[in-house]
Amino acid sequence: MKSLLEKINLIKAIKVLLTGAFILSMAACELLSGSETDPVSTAESKFIGTWAWDYGYNQDDWLEERFTFNEDNTVSIKINNPSENITEEDKGTYKFIDDPVYGKTLVLNITSYKDNTMSDFADINVFSYLKYYCDDDNTMHIDRYKKDMTQMGGGVIYNDPPRENTYHRVVDGTKELLTSGKWRVNKIGTPDCDWDEEWTFNDDGTMVDVWTEAGQSPETYNGTYEVIQENGKNLFHHTLDWGNEKPEWWYEYKSYGPNLISVQLIKSTLKGEVNDATINYYYRDVETETFTYHFANYTLHQTVPKASSYTLTNHPWQLNDYPAVYAGYEIDFLGWYDNPECTGSKLTEAVGSKREYWAKTGVRIKAKEERDNGAYYYGNNDFSVKAFSDKQEISAKKGDIITVYFEATVSKDYNASMGLDLTDY
Repeated sequence: MKSLLEKINLIKAIKVLLTGAFILSMAACELLSGSETDPVSTAESKFIGTWAWDYGYNQDDWLEERFTFNEDNTVSIKINNPSENITEEDKGTYKFIDDPVYGKTLVLNITSYKDNTMSDFADINVFSYLKYYCDDDNTMHIDRYKKDMTQMGGGVIYNDPPRENTYHRVVDGTKELLTSGKWRVNKIGTPDCDWDEEWTFNDDGTMVDVWTEAGQSPETYNGTYEVIQENGKNLFHHTLDWGNEKPEWWYEYKSYGPNLISVQLIKSTLKGEVNDATINYYYRDVETETFTYHFANYTLHQTVPKASSYTLTNHPWQLNDYPAVYAGYEIDFLGWYDNPECTGSKLTEAVGSKREYWAKTGVRIKAKEERDNGAYYYGNNDFSVKAFSDKQEISAKKGDIITVYFEATVSKDYNASMGLDLTDY
């Protein structure tokens, strides 16, 4: 039996695990019929395997998160966050349900958990509910809408609106992927990386390697490259011209989507056969633009590839640096403006070279549907002052009359305990 303190600490640890950018995900790309299905028999080829989180174009956001879904309905999750010195491993099971509100949903039941501060796995019992959809067999999106920690003495937490992340299937890398641009080592993801390296691959099989030793000037080498198969694996093989020498390297080569690859050294003419567990990550080195969004009391950022025009995000709570604890519960997003006063026209596209925008926001109190009987209930309507910007004054005492304006279609009236007439929408 765990002591009460142990249970409390464990619940705190799970809350951290489930509210970060790497909250429990899914890996299914086929919509299944029925209220509950056997995924192995109906969609095995669609989701069995390992998937990795797409952290975007800001390399400071790098985080290694891998989900492996097995044919026996078990799932293992490995997380490595060097920036915060966090490594985690979780195990559990998964199944599919057809939620009456959210539709096709993957339910993860995580039953054991271990991080770098623990010597053994701890028994837990956490359920995560994830709506999913896919662009293709190798790219999927999940909308995390509910966490259930009642079996551990916690509660049920809704993300409203759901938080979305994108994941890519981890597959063998190809030559075609390499030739589509420059690749640069990710220093955060690659262990003990005090060096820098940039690869440029050409269609004709030649390459340029720019290597920078710590504290030294860059050195440029020409060479050749190819992707070959050996023992059922795709290997990245390349040579470099070092004066009278022409050393060769062979790496196990994996793709994590269009913008991230990994290489793990297998052998070289300098060292022979090696048993190197170090995985080096390289990202596609493209020109980017960073947008700054002011949303209530938060300053958020989004890094995107450089383009001729930009659509402003209409989901500020999906940005990596949005505080997960709020997740849209208390703030209603009404649109972007190019000035702090939020005057003028609401914008959906970036204006000229301007990369800083301010959100007009309102207060939202929204009814949630009770799953068991279809009735409605209203959550905690206490306002967190720090969630709001200075322009939103919610200063009242019991008995005061407050008017809240919604951009919504009225469907029913509700007489709240605060004296407000509220509607769900």
